[in-house]
Amino acid sequence: MLVCLFQAREAQKAALVEKVKTMESSDAGNTIYRVLQQRHMQEKVQQEEQFNRELATAKADARAQATEACQAEREELLAEQEKVEQLSLTFKFRFIGI
Repeated sequence: MLVCLFQAREAQKAALVEKVKTMESSDAGNTIYRVLQQRHMQEKVQQEEQFNRELATAKADARAQATEACQAEREELLAEQEKVEQLSLTFKFRFIGI
């Protein structure tokens, strides 16, 4: 992707240089300004899109980790509850003499 961006910039630069050669100084400056402004807006949009994709991925990862942690804690609590119930039954049987 980086190579494509570099190639696109180089092509844009070559086209701009050819166009500016035939212009007057003030027109050339305005044209360069507009081209750079447009490029910066495109790059900003691309960066925002990339940021949003990375943010969505990070959120999904965090949710998955939280889900795993909750599941592990749940299993641990269920195992502990089962032990308590077993001890309770054992105590009841001993208490009534079985």
